[in-house]
Amino acid sequence: MTTHLNFTDAELEAAKRMKLFGLDWTPQPGDAVYDIEGKIDPGLPPIRRIYRVSEDDRLEKVYGNAKTMTREAVFLPSSSQAREALIKLGCTHDRITDQVHRRMQEGGLQSERLTLYYLLEERLEQRTDSTPNA
Repeated sequence: MTTHLNFTDAELEAAKRMKLFGLDWTPQPGDAVYDIEGKIDPGLPPIRRIYRVSEDDRLEKVYGNAKTMTREAVFLPSSSQAREALIKLGCTHDRITDQVHRRMQEGGLQSERLTLYYLLEERLEQRTDSTPNA
């Protein structure tokens, strides 16, 4: 079941914040998830607790069902999934592309995926802040 995927500490932290701000996710085969609590293999260090959802639903079996997985695990969207989420939140493709290019030039060493995570995190936070009684 162990599949070591490459995510930075900064990406894991941003993904945790996106989850807190309500990033909507339904597990699909191929999705990357961060087993934040070590439910799958408690002996692994956090950076190694990243898995892919598979066709045979092994992760879902560990969590019991998809709803529990979405509540307890952290979704690690690919760059294309992060772009799709931004579009669902009202951003245009052109605006996303412009923001990514601008921020990557300003930030130097940031990856595209981390830049998209930061944009998505900000958009989710804005949505949370604008919700009545938030």
